[in-house]
Amino acid sequence: TKEQEKMFKIGLRGIDILYAHQCTTVFSMQQPIEGLRPYRERGWCEFELRVASMIKPRTMLLDIGRLDLNVPLNDTNDYNNAARDCTTLCKRPAPLPPADAADL
Repeated sequence: TKEQEKMFKIGLRGIDILYAHQCTTVFSMQQPIEGLRPYRERGWCEFELRVASMIKPRTMLLDIGRLDLNVPLNDTNDYNNAARDCTTLCKRPAPLPPADAADL
């Protein structure tokens, strides 16, 4: 609807806060999903990941696909354990050159 489109455009103006702010946790699902192009080959996903990794501590950039679903989550350290298991990046990726980004 026109109202939804208006709200979407308003939301885009603050997208940097959602992904790049040091105090927000970003969850991604980078594991392959049958029938979908790989996560790191999808433009918007790659953009989000690179923006989120600019200044955010790596423990706040989590790949939930790395979570072991066979381990029950039932104690007070659940989030910390899950964050440890799902931490995605050891080093920050460099920004993509515009030509490379256009190919995604």
